[in-house]
Amino acid sequence: MFWFKFYNYGSFWIPILYFHWLTTVFEFNKKLHVKYALLLGYAVTLVLTFANAFTSFYLSGAEPIMFFHFYPRPGLLYFIFPFVLYPIYLAIYPIFLIIKNYAAASQENKKQMVYYFVGTTVSALGGFTNFPLVYDIHIPPYGNFFVPAFVFFFGYVTVKYRGFGVKVIYAEFLTLLIWSFLLARIFLSSPSVERIIDIIIFLFVLVLGFLLIGTGRREVNQRERLEKLSAQLEDLNDNLEQKVAEQTADVKRAYEVEKKARIELEELDKTKDQFILTTQHHLRTPLTIIKGYLGVVEEDASISSSSKSAVEKISQATETLSKFVNELLEVTELNSKRDKGEGKV
Repeated sequence: MFWFKFYNYGSFWIPILYFHWLTTVFEFNKKLHVKYALLLGYAVTLVLTFANAFTSFYLSGAEPIMFFHFYPRPGLLYFIFPFVLYPIYLAIYPIFLIIKNYAAASQENKKQMVYYFVGTTVSALGGFTNFPLVYDIHIPPYGNFFVPAFVFFFGYVTVKYRGFGVKVIYAEFLTLLIWSFLLARIFLSSPSVERIIDIIIFLFVLVLGFLLIGTGRREVNQRERLEKLSAQLEDLNDNLEQKVAEQTADVKRAYEVEKKARIELEELDKTKDQFILTTQHHLRTPLTIIKGYLGVVEEDASISSSSKSAVEKISQATETLSKFVNELLEVTELNSKRDKGEGKV
C-alpha cells in the first residue's frame, strides 16, 4: 500500500501539469475557460493527493489478481482520477484545444501540434489500461508499453522544431543531476563539519542552478518573441501583397464598369442628337409652309384690317418658333463637332 500511494503521488500530477504546460506552450492559457479549467484541475489534484496520503477514500486496499501478487482496490474517490482527471486533462481537453486552434496556428506550430496530438493520444490510451484491473476487469495493462511514445514524439519535436528550447532542457537536466548528487552527499556524509560544508555547497549550487535556468528561459522567451515578430512581419508582407492585388483588381473592375457606362452614355448622347436633328427637320418643313401661306394672305388686299392684324401676329409667332428651331439646330451641330474633335484627340 505504501508503494501504491507513493506511485499515485506522481500519477496524480501528470494530467494537470501536462495540461498546464501544453496551454502555456501554445498560449491557450490566455483564454478564460482554460484558466478556470487549470484552477479546477489543481484543486481536484490536491484533494486526491490529500485523500491518497491520509485516508482510505482513494485506495481501500490491495489484493492479488491475474498474475499480479498485489493490485490496488478502489475507494470511494478512486473513480475521479481514471474517469475525470486523467481523460479530460491528459487527452480530451488538450486534443480539443489543438484541433480548435490548428487552422489559425503558424506552420511550425502546426507541425508541433501534430506530434503532440499523436504522442498524447497513444500515451493516454496506453496508460488507461492500468485501470480496468482495479475494477476486476481482466484486461492486463499491456498498454504501458505505448507510454514511451509520449517521450519519443515530444523528444523528436524538441530536437527537430525546438519545441521546448533544447539549451534550457540540457541546463535543467545537468542542474538536476548536480543537485541530486549534492543532496545524496548530505544524507550519506557523517554528521560533522563535512555535512555542514555539503549543505552550504548544495544551497549555493541550488541558487546558481535557479539563476542558470532562469537565464536560459529568458533567452528562449526572447528568441520566441523575435520569431513571432518575424512571422508576423512575413504574414503582413504576404497580406499586403494580397491586398494590393485585390485593390488593383477592384480598380480594374471599376474602370471596366466606368468605361462601359461611358460608352453607353456616348451612344445615348448620339441617339439624342440624332433625335433632335430629325425633330428639327420635321418642324422646319411645316413652318416653311405656314410662313409661305401667311405671306400670301398678308398680300391679299381684300382681307379686313382685323384679320390682317391676326395674320401678322401669327406670322410673328411663326418667326419666333422658326428662330428657336434654327438655334437648337446650331447648338446640336456645334456639340456634334466638338464630340468628334474630342474623339480624334
